[in-house]
Amino acid sequence: MALNMYIMQNNRIIIFYRKEKEDLELETSELKQKLNLKNTEFITLQQEFQEKAALLSLNELRIQQVIFYDFC
Repeated sequence: MALNMYIMQNNRIIIFYRKEKEDLELETSELKQKLNLKNTEFITLQQEFQEKAALLSLNELRIQQVIFYDFC
């Protein structure tokens, strides 16, 4: 009888930790998805920044050319 109680208790513990493991795996998966989304957003923002920096450089060059031609 004591052995059966011990086995039942161990089974409850095993079931509890399996559920905990499943919950943690699900949470990990969700966090990985969020991280991938944030990485994608970061890459997009980085590309936009590079494009705007290039446009700014181009506009600065145009301004310098206009100033140069005004002095000639």
